[in-house]
Amino acid sequence: RSGRRQELLSGPLLYGAVHVVATVLFWTSTPSGVIAIAVLCFGDGAAELAGRRATAKLWHNRKKTWAGSFACFVAGAVAATAYAFLFQQMGTYDRPVGAGELCAGALLCAAVGAAVESLPLEGDNFTVPVAVVVTSVWFFSF
Repeated sequence: RSGRRQELLSGPLLYGAVHVVATVLFWTSTPSGVIAIAVLCFGDGAAELAGRRATAKLWHNRKKTWAGSFACFVAGAVAATAYAFLFQQMGTYDRPVGAGELCAGALLCAAVGAAVESLPLEGDNFTVPVAVVVTSVWFFSF
């Protein structure tokens, strides 16, 4: 982060837009939207916090750390699983989704989200949830 004015405006704007799109398109019919938002909010946030304190850099992106990527996966997996189960219990999905399927899907999506977050790409507020949604739609088939 450079602190440039454009960066300060585009990040939160994109973050909000992703929430709106995920809510409108996926929120109550499929686990995809809630998993994407959980991985973005909790996983990406945990990566930022853990990454600041760590020193061991990733081999493919010297701006990111192993601790940040691990924190992204763990926090994203926990949050995605918890929220996916909450929505399952509320009966919001278009088809029944079993506990094993939800856990496996949330773990896979968190892993994909952490992998994409680790890449040397700009705009992970966009790339992480898009990758998670694509993975989730593929995995759950709806």
